[in-house]
Amino acid sequence: MMPNAKLSGARMKKKKIRSLKALKNQAWRLMSEFSRQKFADSFGQVSCVSCGIRNHWKTMDGGHFYHASRQRPVTYDHRNIHAQCRRCNYYASDARIKYTLFVESKYGTGTAEELRMLKHQGKEMKRLELEETILRLQNDLEKLS
Repeated sequence: MMPNAKLSGARMKKKKIRSLKALKNQAWRLMSEFSRQKFADSFGQVSCVSCGIRNHWKTMDGGHFYHASRQRPVTYDHRNIHAQCRRCNYYASDARIKYTLFVESKYGTGTAEELRMLKHQGKEMKRLELEETILRLQNDLEKLS
């Protein structure tokens, strides 16, 4: 009997390859969830890094310090994304200044400049890098539970 004789009648399923868009969407969803949960208290309440208002992490935005429309490493840098209320994330003109003060006090002097440089470095993330980022973020979220 041949080793694969049992498989000859059955169709082998091909592993579906996810699109880059799907990987980017999943990575962003995980990063946003992680960034909003990481400073939440036991009741799920978290403060906006710009104005200090407290709300449940599910109602807050994952606000970028530096927006990265392309999938560069800074897009998924935990120092670059934090909980922000909708007003500060979209409308407040002074939110950027307050966000800068938060980043510098939380991660040390020079972090804002380091993130600015990261925004312009590197190439757009490829499939393997996105898949690794997704695994890392899934692991980070498990640690928060």
